[in-house]
Amino acid sequence: HVASQARCYLSFLTLRLRDCTQRPCSIKLAMPSDRRGLRMQLRARRLQFFEAAAPHRSKEESELLGLSVAYLQHSFLREVRKHFSQDSDPAYHAISTALLHGPRGRGHGLRCPRDGLVDCSYVDAVDKLLGPRMGRCATGRATVMLSWCWEYTASTVVSALLTWCKKTGQAPEDVLVWQCALCINQYRVEARKARQ
Repeated sequence: HVASQARCYLSFLTLRLRDCTQRPCSIKLAMPSDRRGLRMQLRARRLQFFEAAAPHRSKEESELLGLSVAYLQHSFLREVRKHFSQDSDPAYHAISTALLHGPRGRGHGLRCPRDGLVDCSYVDAVDKLLGPRMGRCATGRATVMLSWCWEYTASTVVSALLTWCKKTGQAPEDVLVWQCALCINQYRVEARKARQ
């Protein structure tokens, strides 16, 4: 069963690589004997694929990236609920531990365009993983900077942004928010904390 799942996923990846590069590609993958090993290999291959297909941003472009309010409303809140529960509304301190750094963080394993090291910010990961598929709806040069605090919950921040969009007559897809939790590389922040 594990081997058939891997073959299906590899067929999908090969097809996607062919679509992106306009030339046939193949991926060789040794079949591990356990599911965990297979998941780790598939994640590594998926990250390689997205690294190759992702837009290459400069350090300056990366530092100015923001997430659209539409992305925050739909995808980010869905991701938060998936990691916690449908009923929970965690503050950003908890979200940081679950989604913004560590082995389950969105940017885990992806190269950071700011320093060239492995593990990138949430916004850079979204830009690499979803940018080509979602077009302008996910990331782009920030149009607003959010002043907020880590004790706020995800839904509080998103509902405030949606209210602001409505009051100012702007479409949530067009408002790109720079929020430090999501736009600063939290892997580097945690590494600095550990050294102190």
